[in-house]
Order: sequence, then structure tokens, then C-alpha cells
Amino acid sequence: MFPDFWNKGIGYKVALEIMEYIKNTKWSINIKQVTTVIHKDNIYAKKIFKKLNFNLKEKNVKNNFDQYVLVL
Repeated sequence: MFPDFWNKGIGYKVALEIMEYIKNTKWSINIKQVTTVIHKDNIYAKKIFKKLNFNLKEKNVKNNFDQYVLVL
């Protein structure tokens, strides 16, 4: 998301909806992990994905981004 939309609760709602969709689809049995890439300055998004039990996998992915992974 663009910085203007950070810390408004939108990201958390979107992340929850995506996770619910993944859990409730017939092909979800084949999914082993979910990955998100977050700009290093977006502390709000990092908090969202930590709440959803994602773990930091790698820093500085593609210039200034951190990669978080949830192993299912």
C-alpha cells in the first residue's frame, strides 16, 4: 500500500480476508507457505503480519523490502 493508507486498519482487514480465502479454497491443501514483501519503513504492515504469525525470513529483498513468510 502507499504510505497515505498506512495505519488505517485497511491492511489488517485485507490480510485477514486473503488468509481466509486461502484457508477455504479447495486448492489450499497444496499451499505450503504464504509470503509477503513489505517496505522496510512500513512498520504497521510488519505488525499486521507478525500478529498473523508470519516470521521474518529475509531482509533487503529487492532494495528496502523485507520478506515475511508464514509456513502452513
